[in-house]
Amino acid sequence: MPADFTPISVTAVNDKTYWALGTQRCGGVSCTAIVSTTDAGSHFTEIAAPHAATISIDNSTRPVFNLRFADSSNGWAYGDALWTTADGGATWVDTSLRAGSVKDLEAARNPGAVAGTAWAVVQPIPFTSGYQLWQAPYATGSGTGAWQQVDLGADPPGDTAPSLVVKGATAYLLASDAKHVAHLYVASVGVATTTYAAPCGANSGAFSAGIGSLWIGCTTGATVSTDGGATWHEAATPSKVLFGVVGGIDATTAVVDQGSGLVVVSTTGKPKTAAISSVGANFSFLGFTDAKVGYALSQAPDRLWRTTDGGQTWAAVAF
Repeated sequence: MPADFTPISVTAVNDKTYWALGTQRCGGVSCTAIVSTTDAGSHFTEIAAPHAATISIDNSTRPVFNLRFADSSNGWAYGDALWTTADGGATWVDTSLRAGSVKDLEAARNPGAVAGTAWAVVQPIPFTSGYQLWQAPYATGSGTGAWQQVDLGADPPGDTAPSLVVKGATAYLLASDAKHVAHLYVASVGVATTTYAAPCGANSGAFSAGIGSLWIGCTTGATVSTDGGATWHEAATPSKVLFGVVGGIDATTAVVDQGSGLVVVSTTGKPKTAAISSVGANFSFLGFTDAKVGYALSQAPDRLWRTTDGGQTWAAVAF
């Protein structure tokens, strides 16, 4: 385990198994590193990492900024490059898309299914048109298949970066079109994409999936949908909230970053300030694996946080 490991991305497949992408010092430079745990963070093991930086050095650098695992075998490290593993991170292959850079990636499968779908938000290179959604099949033992672009209909996303969440076999893309009108694109393999009006656009991290729900952090408050994005309603939120990121828990509860700390919001009660020692930190990620266990990434300080009580209290992960 690197003694000076600094996390920048986290991905979990259950309440005990998760991975973190980050950096470690290699002499006078910073090297890419990945660590994993199967016992909720009591022990970490360093695994192989892609031969890619995590920061842009020059125009020839193709860094990776985020990490996703769908199961114990299939994972993706992505950014300006896309690296894929089919053996739990023992080996990585550069499978970068000619279409462009991967700005977001999620993967999931229906309960009991042996195969699933990976979805990627792609920024075309050169960027002469709007953002795109791509999908590829994956399965344990055979890795990731060929990537194909998803048809998003006659009114596709424009030049504002979309946000992506995946639930089972369905991908939800929150994006604004060329006229800056917010839409929710709902895509499934082999099914025509459905488009709903969205309550607002959202910055990266302000769109999240919970159990039986979708959550968006709007400037007016946190909004939730329990019917796949067809309709939305607001949760009780504190006044003067600067929404950075949101982490959906279930149909009634989510955790939001209010700029000076984390707050648990609900559709059935008053918001509650979460207990976390990193007051005033800037959070870049919030996500839950179930109704109790969740993760948060903060910057300044750069730390990974974990909750086991539905976001009420958070403890820094000790690497």
